[in-house]
Amino acid sequence: MQSLIGHIIQKIEIDNDGERMIITTDSRRFTYAAAGDCCAVAYLILPTPDDIQTVIKQKVIAVDVRDFRRTDKGLCDVTDTEFYSIQTHNGDLDLELRTDHNGYYGGWLELTETEECWPIFDEIREEAQAEM
Repeated sequence: MQSLIGHIIQKIEIDNDGERMIITTDSRRFTYAAAGDCCAVAYLILPTPDDIQTVIKQKVIAVDVRDFRRTDKGLCDVTDTEFYSIQTHNGDLDLELRTDHNGYYGGWLELTETEECWPIFDEIREEAQAEM
């Protein structure tokens, strides 16, 4: 997520199952996937709209991964939790990534696509398409 540094966040979208996140900035759209090894399922816990609003229209100054925890419930039932912190001068957004697995595998947040965008024009185009 280091590629977000220096960009101004315009919008953050996370699908309901937490497997995909799109962060639209002033000039790029970054798509991330919660990924896991073969016997692992990774997903983001949905942040509240108020938490997301903290970083909207703010310049990203740092991104940090921290607080890795492992909860082992026994019988190959393990949950890893780690936080990806998007930091701005207005406050931080901590994204919680969880990975459920059998104790041998892991998960991560992976950048899957980056594309140039012009948010104002993209919003106008999306509104026009929705009206059709």
